[in-house]
Amino acid sequence: MPPEAQFTPTGVLILSPMIGPWDRHEVGSQQWAEAVAMHLQHNYRKLLQDGTTSALVQVLREALNSSPHPWDVYPPQAKGDPERWMRLVTGAGWKEIQAEMERRDPEAWKAIAMRQAEWEAKHRPDGRPSNETGCGTPSSDERDNQSARGIRRRLQKRANAGDEQAMELVSQLAAGDTTVNQAAITAGMRKRYIRVPATTAEDAAVSLIRRMGAGWAHQLAEALIAVAQRNDPT
Repeated sequence: MPPEAQFTPTGVLILSPMIGPWDRHEVGSQQWAEAVAMHLQHNYRKLLQDGTTSALVQVLREALNSSPHPWDVYPPQAKGDPERWMRLVTGAGWKEIQAEMERRDPEAWKAIAMRQAEWEAKHRPDGRPSNETGCGTPSSDERDNQSARGIRRRLQKRANAGDEQAMELVSQLAAGDTTVNQAAITAGMRKRYIRVPATTAEDAAVSLIRRMGAGWAHQLAEALIAVAQRNDPT
């Protein structure tokens, strides 16, 4: 049985250069997927360090053109999701890598953009490119995606500074064990809001008890009575 995937404290996959080039391994094997991931990780770091894009384009082409894709094979925590795979391997998402490549070499992303858009259109039920990983027209969710990327960056910055809570949250995000919104609430970046039906007071009460528990609902009821009495003593 092959060893389990190992990750850094910030949730990035640990890979060894000893795996060698991907073309030494059978396409679809774990060794091949590890090699693709290793070269992606290495060449993304090269991009950040000195702006080199050519090798990164080659490995992204391999990832997109292969069948199966590396995110379908390894690590298992990717769960067949290219966005989760990218974050596990590099610590960044497809959009972030696209922006970095376009900033340093405007022609570099064009070399794989069409292939990526084709992949997305094929794998989405509605046939449209996904805004999460693609290069299609931004959807109405774009602002939410930008906010999510900002939260990820802030968490990563805290994690790099040694914040243990941020490290754990970054790891959970990379593994898909939490959402960006939940991580932001835990880290104190966002407040938790609860939506309840406004049809009747009883409907609202039932929804609150189901979501928060009876104890919390009793505390809320006491607080509501106290606030109401302060604002309307009669």
